Amino acid sequence: MAMEMIRISNAGSVLTLSLIPNGIIYTMVPLAGTGPKDDPNWRAIGKDWLQDNFNQDKVLQSISTRNLTIIGPYNLTQGGIGLVAMLTINIVGSGPNATFDVPPMNYSKLPWTNSNRIQYGPNVTNTPFGPYMYDEKTNTKWWGLTTVLISWDILREEVTRLEELEKNGYNYVLARPVAKKELTKANRTDLLNGTHQLAVAWSDSVQMVGPNVTNNGAPPRVRGKARPLIYYDLHTRLVDPVSIDIIVEGAQLALYVSLTGGWTPSWKRPMVAVTVVLSLLLSLLLFLVLVNRRQHMRLLHAMIPKKVVSTLRRGKIFTESFEVVTVLFSDIVAYTTMSAQMKPIEVVQMLDELYQEFDNLAEKHRLFKLDTIGDAIMLVGGAPDREGAAAAAARVAQMGLDMILVTSTKVLAGGHVVKIRVGIHSGPAVAAVVGRKAPKYTLFGDTVNTASRMESNGSPMRIHISRVTADLLEQARGFNIEPRGEIPIKGKGLMSTYWVTGTQRCETGPCPRTNSIDISHLTSPPPAATKIPENVEGEKTATHHASTLGPSSISAAVPGSGAGAAIGHHHAPSLPSPSIGRSRVSSCLPSNLNHMVLSPSLDGNEGGANLRPSNTTASRDFMSTMRGVGLAHSGSIGVSLDIQGTSANMPIPSPSAFGTTTATTITTATITAISAAASVQPDPANPPASTTIATTASPSAAVEPEEQKPAPPPPAPFGVASASAAHRNGSNMETRAPPELPK
Repeated sequence: MAMEMIRISNAGSVLTLSLIPNGIIYTMVPLAGTGPKDDPNWRAIGKDWLQDNFNQDKVLQSISTRNLTIIGPYNLTQGGIGLVAMLTINIVGSGPNATFDVPPMNYSKLPWTNSNRIQYGPNVTNTPFGPYMYDEKTNTKWWGLTTVLISWDILREEVTRLEELEKNGYNYVLARPVAKKELTKANRTDLLNGTHQLAVAWSDSVQMVGPNVTNNGAPPRVRGKARPLIYYDLHTRLVDPVSIDIIVEGAQLALYVSLTGGWTPSWKRPMVAVTVVLSLLLSLLLFLVLVNRRQHMRLLHAMIPKKVVSTLRRGKIFTESFEVVTVLFSDIVAYTTMSAQMKPIEVVQMLDELYQEFDNLAEKHRLFKLDTIGDAIMLVGGAPDREGAAAAAARVAQMGLDMILVTSTKVLAGGHVVKIRVGIHSGPAVAAVVGRKAPKYTLFGDTVNTASRMESNGSPMRIHISRVTADLLEQARGFNIEPRGEIPIKGKGLMSTYWVTGTQRCETGPCPRTNSIDISHLTSPPPAATKIPENVEGEKTATHHASTLGPSSISAAVPGSGAGAAIGHHHAPSLPSPSIGRSRVSSCLPSNLNHMVLSPSLDGNEGGANLRPSNTTASRDFMSTMRGVGLAHSGSIGVSLDIQGTSANMPIPSPSAFGTTTATTITTATITAISAAASVQPDPANPPASTTIATTASPSAAVEPEEQKPAPPPPAPFGVASASAAHRNGSNMETRAPPELPK
């Protein structure tokens, strides 16, 4: 049976099969002759594995676990290098003194052992094997061992195929751990410190072996391919090796492999460089995409709030109600006339520069800009982010004050200086985004309309607020508020309104402020009597009045006096005239003439005024009335009218052109005050109940100057053309109406 097992073993690597009762080798197969001279395997007969201190740990592992245990590779007693596969044999149902008819070992018959003793049973003296000889629980008696000797040379060359690694360009070392007792036996005391490994196989490129070297006395199958067990730590000669541990039935091996030319291919460095460059380009591209997306989102959030964007992305309609918000409207005074005299690109540059300042202020005060329409801007506080009504109103009012301060000191592109009106109102509103094309976040409700009316009924460089906003600012504390009184508001009737003239330092309250602001010095408030009411839907045409305008009623500028005046939107500011102290004008104009600008220009003996009504019908009534006076141009004073598509130059002759007083009636309600000589002053003692324009041929009767030097003419408001200049050039100036505000 043993011979059949050897025959069918792989590649003939099994050399012998040994029977080892009581731990002593009694016989092995094959075994030729009668002694070592006939067969080297005879030298293994009589070997006591229980007394083999060198392999005691392996024998103990086999007996204690009753599993197959492999020992080696190591130098064999009979020569050569091999592996020993050991298996323990136990007999069940045996008594503790059972001998199994195994005869004692008589060493005197084995002269190569140099011993004459006789061994009966297993020799467990000074060994750890005693407890494993008999198991009382199972009545099992240890019989002995059986071993199979395997040729390491044949196994290495024919079974493991390690040589193929070398053929494929790899360097390898196969090693096993080496114990200190092995190093001592091999006289390698220099390696006793630390852990080391004994090489059992390697490639020629790691360690060359001479052609006459043997494997522990056994010649190799191929000359020069012997692998004697004398080299330690050969794996350290490999460059950047990879390793794997191999454990087979107790035998521990480690395989180290490295590539002959190194693991780094020649194309690695160029490829790494290309990869790094591509990674940088990809990272840069991704960064640009993220920056671009960030810019898009920032632009989108500048137009539409974040919470609205998320709702619209889900395909839903956004609406939100607010109990109290504060809306601010602002526009540029005389913008229509100003823009008519400028190139479109200049208008765009001027508005862009101004709106950038306003955008910075809106960001500073955390307000949301709802819309810009031409020269008008609309902002809101308290939406889209909810907050206290008083705090929102305070921040909006602070925004208005800063807007006026910036405008008063800002010189825009082209040297332009502008004035603005600001109107504020507080109340409920609904925010929504309507439509699918170019969606816009905006507010709806009467609060928006009322805020627009506050602006349109305001004054240049002033903040006009409603009663509701005034109450909220009182709660916020620290604002300077002046009552304006009751004024008629289109669509609302009479409303009590107020001016905000500044703010004080206030470190407490819903909107603390660290500095104070005063804008009262920038303009004077108009008297309530000079308010020109807006157009009111369904307004009836006032009756015509007539009165005689005597020398004390109207006076023109003395030629060469150099005085001038201007009337802004809706009212005529009271300005003292240093040159003509007693000159007054009382006249009648249509009541729906709610937008008028008078810009004087007295040059030499000529004076001019630009009257700009906003209502075409009223303008035509005014023109017809003036023409009905029968005035003929005398080169002294000229009035130029430009009325929404209808232009006319109406000369007003000097007083010497009339020998008698000429009178005519001007239709509709009374408006106080137009003076070409820089003084516009209503006469409280003589209110103009009915009016007739009269001129006289006597200059001395028409004008009574005081004895003083004429003052230099003040500059005309920016953007308002000189009527005399237009008259001299024979041109008609076009004036467009202000843009319609959202309702």
